[in-house]
Amino acid sequence: MKQTLLLLLVSLYSLAQNPTNGLVAQYGFNNGAVLVDDANGNNFTQTGTSLTEVNNRYGNPPTSAVSLNGDHLTRSDIDFPIDGLGYGNFETLSFWIKTTTNDSDTRIIIDDSNRTSFASSTWAGNYVYLVNGFIGAQLGVQYYQASLGYRSGGVLTNKFVSDGNWHHVAVLLSNSIGYGGCCTTTIYNSLSVYIDGVNAGSGGNSQSSTSSISLAQSHDTNGNITVGNNRSNSLPNNNRYFDVVDDILFYNRLLTPTEISDIANYNFCFAPDSTILSASAITQTSATINITGSNTYDIAYHKTSEPFANAIIVSGINTGSSNLTSLDVFTDYKVYVRRQCTSNTTGWSQPITFRTARTLGYIYVNQNAVGNNNGISWTNAYTSITDALAIAQNNEEIWIAEGVYTPHASDRSASFTVNVPGIKIYGGFEGTETQLSDRIIGAHETILSGDLLANDDNIISYTNSTRVDNSYTVVNILADNIELNGLTISGGHANGASGSATEARYGGGIHKSASTRNLTIKNCKVIKNVSKEAGGAISSGFGATAGTSSLTINGSEFSENLSAIGGAIYSASTGTSTVSYFISNSVFSKNKVGDINGAATGYAGSSMWLRAYNNSSTMISNIVNCTFVDNVDEGTASGMNNMSRVTLALTKNTSANHTATLSNSIFWNNKGLSNAVARPIGGFIESMIPSMTIKNSIDETNFTGVTLSGTSGNNSSSNPLFTNLSNGDYTLSNGSPAIDSGDNLSVIGVADLLGMQRIYNSTVDMGAYEYGATLGFNTNSFSDFSVFPNPTAGILNVRSAINIYRIEIYSLEGRKIKEAKNSILDISDLSSGIYLLKVKTEEGKFGTKKIIKN
Repeated sequence: MKQTLLLLLVSLYSLAQNPTNGLVAQYGFNNGAVLVDDANGNNFTQTGTSLTEVNNRYGNPPTSAVSLNGDHLTRSDIDFPIDGLGYGNFETLSFWIKTTTNDSDTRIIIDDSNRTSFASSTWAGNYVYLVNGFIGAQLGVQYYQASLGYRSGGVLTNKFVSDGNWHHVAVLLSNSIGYGGCCTTTIYNSLSVYIDGVNAGSGGNSQSSTSSISLAQSHDTNGNITVGNNRSNSLPNNNRYFDVVDDILFYNRLLTPTEISDIANYNFCFAPDSTILSASAITQTSATINITGSNTYDIAYHKTSEPFANAIIVSGINTGSSNLTSLDVFTDYKVYVRRQCTSNTTGWSQPITFRTARTLGYIYVNQNAVGNNNGISWTNAYTSITDALAIAQNNEEIWIAEGVYTPHASDRSASFTVNVPGIKIYGGFEGTETQLSDRIIGAHETILSGDLLANDDNIISYTNSTRVDNSYTVVNILADNIELNGLTISGGHANGASGSATEARYGGGIHKSASTRNLTIKNCKVIKNVSKEAGGAISSGFGATAGTSSLTINGSEFSENLSAIGGAIYSASTGTSTVSYFISNSVFSKNKVGDINGAATGYAGSSMWLRAYNNSSTMISNIVNCTFVDNVDEGTASGMNNMSRVTLALTKNTSANHTATLSNSIFWNNKGLSNAVARPIGGFIESMIPSMTIKNSIDETNFTGVTLSGTSGNNSSSNPLFTNLSNGDYTLSNGSPAIDSGDNLSVIGVADLLGMQRIYNSTVDMGAYEYGATLGFNTNSFSDFSVFPNPTAGILNVRSAINIYRIEIYSLEGRKIKEAKNSILDISDLSSGIYLLKVKTEEGKFGTKKIIKN
C-alpha cells in the first residue's frame, strides 16, 4: 500500500508543473502506462518492439521516459480549433528530449504534416526535428489561390542539445490574419521555438493581397501525429529520431513565455552553459578555471586526447576560481561544469578547451613518433609538418626527422605553407639529436614530397599521368626571413589551368610570394619538380617598393626540374627594392626548359632566370662556386635559337639596373636544341646585362656571348674532368684544371656541397666540390681518427682515441649505403669509386673522411 501511494505521488509530482488550460493530450510515459494519454485517452500506438523505459529527468525509475530505439509512436489527429474571429489556428507542443546524436541527417522527432518525403514541396502541416545537434521546426500551408500555392518556413535554433542532458522543447504555431490600409489582407503563419524555457528563434511565412486570400490547408492538417517517423511511416532510418523523449504535451492555445519557463524549470536544473567557464593564467603545467554564477558547481577536466572517463572531478566549487596543477606541457584539455541543485545534480555542460604553454624555440616533427603529438620533444613530436607550422611563432625552429612528408592526402592545392616570419625549418635528423650540430647532413633524408599517391615514375614531363595527383606546389613561402635547411623538396607539379592561382602554375617545388622580402635555402635538394609557367624548382618574385630583399642559396642541389622558363629557378623583381642574390656551393644539373604539349611555348634559362623586370628595380647577382652541368634548353618559342638558348639568364628591362659577378664556377655539357652546346649566359627575350664580372671559372665555349668587365679573368674552356660525368658524379677527379684554381676572396661559406672543408690545400677549387677535402666544419666535429687501408678493396678499419659509436658509408650524392656499430666495416660489396665515411663517437662528436674503394 505504501509503495503504491509513493508511485502515485511521484507521478503527480512530475506532472504538477504542467498548466491544464487548453491541454488536449498528455503523455507522461508513466511506468505501467507508457502509451497512455492522461488528458483525453487518445493513446499512442507503438510500431516495433525495441522501445525501452528509462529514468526520467529526475532520475526516478517509477516515473519513466522512453527511448524509441527505432520504434515510432502514432496517435489520431488533433483538431486545433479556429479562433473566435472565424480564422486562425493556435497550438503549443511541449516535450523533453535527451540525446547524443549529432550528425547532419535531419531526424524527425514529432510530425504532424502530410509531407511524404523530404523532396516534397507541396505539403502542409508541421514537424520538429534534430540536425547537427540542434532543434529545428518547420510549418507549411496551402493557399486557395493558385498563384500562391504552397508556402513553408521555419527556424533552426542555436542551442546545442545533443550533449546527453535533458532539454525542454516548446513549439508555438499559429495562423492569424491582419488588415492593412487600402484593403490589404495579410495571413501570418508563424512559429517560435523555446529551448529550456528560453526563446531560441522564430520563423514562418506571411502573404499579403489586396484581393481575396485564404488558406486551403493551415499547419493543422487532418491526419495522424507521429513520434519518431512521418505520418506515412516512410522515413529511412537516418531521418528518424531514435533517442529518449518524455512528457509530450499538446495545447490548443499559445502558452505564455512564463508558462513555458515554469514547465521547463519546475523543480529541475538544466546543465549550465559552458559560457560561465573560462581559463586564465595558463602556464606549462597549470591553469586557473574561472566560474561565473552564484551557485555550487563541480568541474571535470581531462586531456582532449583521452575519454571523459579519465576526467578528474573537483566538487563543491562556488563562484570564483579553481587552480588546476600537474598538467602536461603543451597539451589540450577539456573542462566541463555541472550545477549542484536541490532537486538534482545537472549533467555536464559542453566543454571549453585550453592548451597549456610550451617553451618557445624548437618544434619537433617525426612521422613515426608515438608520444603526445605536441611537438615539444622528439618523443612527443608532431607527426605532421602542417601541425608544426600551425603553431609556430616568430623566429622558432622546426626540426624534422627523416621520412617522406606530404602536404595533404589528396588536395593538390595544399602546400606546406610558411606564413610566420623568421621560421627556420631544418630537416635531416635521425630523431635523437639535442643540438643542431648533432645533425649529419645527408645521413637522414627528410623529403617534402608533392607525390600524394606515392606513385611517381622517373619521367619528368608536363603530362606524366603518374603526376596528375601531385601537389601544385610543395612549399609556399608567405613570410619574411624564412630558412629552409637540410630538406629534399620534390614532386611538385604546377600544371594548373591558365588563370588559376599563381602557386598552381609557378614554382612546383617552392613558391615565394612577391610580398616576402628574404628567403634562405641551405643544404637542400630541390629535384624533379615541374611548372608550366616558370621556376620548376623555385618561383621567387620580389614586389617590394622600398628597402632591400634577398634570395640566398648555399650548399644545395637543383636537379631534373622542368619549366617553360627558368627550368630550376625563376626570380623577377616587379618592385623598386634592391634585390640581392647570393648563390653558392650548389649544383644545377639536368634541369630543362621545354615546350608545353607540343606548342612553341618554351624559352630558356634551364638553370636560372634572374630578371630585373621593373624598370626602376635594382638587382645584384653574386654566383660563387657553382656547377652548371647537363642542363638542356629546348624551347622553340618565337625568337628562340641556339644563341639565345642559355643555361643562365641574367636580364634587365630598359631602365632597370642589374649587375652580376660569377666566380669559381663551372659550366659544362649544357645543351640547346639538337644537342648543340648551349651558351652559358644570356638574355634571350630581354636585354642581357651590358657586362658582368666572370673570374676563375670554366665554360666549354669560354663564355661566348658575354661581355666581360675589366675585372674579369682567369677563365678557361678546359675540361673540368668530373669523376664520372655520365653517371652524374660531378666531383673533381685527379688532374682537373679546376683544382686549386679559384679565387679565395670570392668564397662564400666554409663548406662545399658535401659539407667538406671549402678551401683545402690553401686555394679554393672551382665548382661545388672541393677535391681532397676531408673535414666538414662543425662545432661538434672532430678529426682525431684514422682510416686504413685507404684505398681498400675489402676491410676498412677506423682507429681513434675516442670510442667510436657508429660508422656510416655514403655515396657522394649523400645516400647512406652501409653502416656498422663498431670500428670495422667490410666494403667489398661496393662498386669501385669514392665514398664518404662518417663516424660518430659515444660523446656525440662526428667526423668525415673520403675513402676510395678499389
